[in-house]
Amino acid sequence: MYNDQLEEIEVAVADIFLDPNNPRFWSEESRRIPIVADIKIPDEQQQIRAQERLASQGIDELKYSMLRNGFLPLDRIVVRELSGLSGKYVVIEGNRRLAALKMLREEIQNDLIDESGITPEKLRLLLDITNQIRVLLYRGHETGDIAWILQGIRHIGGIKDWQPAQQGKLVADQIDKEGLSLSEAGQRFGLTAQAVGKRYRSYKALDQMRNDDEFQAKADNKYYSLFEEAIRQKVVKNGW
Repeated sequence: MYNDQLEEIEVAVADIFLDPNNPRFWSEESRRIPIVADIKIPDEQQQIRAQERLASQGIDELKYSMLRNGFLPLDRIVVRELSGLSGKYVVIEGNRRLAALKMLREEIQNDLIDESGITPEKLRLLLDITNQIRVLLYRGHETGDIAWILQGIRHIGGIKDWQPAQQGKLVADQIDKEGLSLSEAGQRFGLTAQAVGKRYRSYKALDQMRNDDEFQAKADNKYYSLFEEAIRQKVVKNGW
C-alpha cells in the first residue's frame, strides 16, 4: 500500500530531525500533551528533549553496534519533509537509529571514543561516510498518522525476532571462533556484555548436552530456554 509512496534519497544527517511526537513517547505520558508543529520540530530544545527520551530506551547498544559494524543500509530510516521547511526532514520510523547515530557522531567529534580495536582512522572514516545517509522519503498525504501507521506495521506484524537458540549460537560463534570478548560481541549486536554472557552460557550448556553420550539423542533447541532459566540461579551460575 505504501511502497509507491516511498522514495530512496540521500540526505545530510544535519537535515534530519528526531520526532518529538514519536508514538514511542505516547506510552510514557499520563496526560494529553500538545502536538509539536512542524515549524518547531527543529528547535534545539525539542531535539534535546527527544534525544534524552530516546537515550532511556537502549540506544547505547545501537550506538556500539554502529561503531563496530558501521551504519548499515539494511534497514532504512523513513522520513517526511517538514511542512514549510524545504530540505528539512523528520523521522517517522527509525528515531532510535538516528538518535544513536547522532550520539555516536558527537562522541567521535569530541574525541570521546576509547574502545579496543577501534582506530582513529576508522572513526574518521565512519564520521565521513555518515555525513549523508540513504533514507526512504514518504511522499504521501497522511502526515498526521503516518508515524503510527508505519511503526505499527513494523512492530505489530513485522519483523520477527530470532529464536533464543539462534541468538545463543551466533554470539557463541563470535566469542569462540573470532575471539571476541563479551563486551565486543555485545557491541556488534547491540547487546550488553551481561546479555551476551547469558546467551553464551545457555548455548554452551545446550551444546554440552548435544555432546553427552547419554543425553545427546534428546538434545533440542527448545531446551535452550530451560538452560537459560537454570543459569539465572546463582548456585548454577557460580558453578559454571
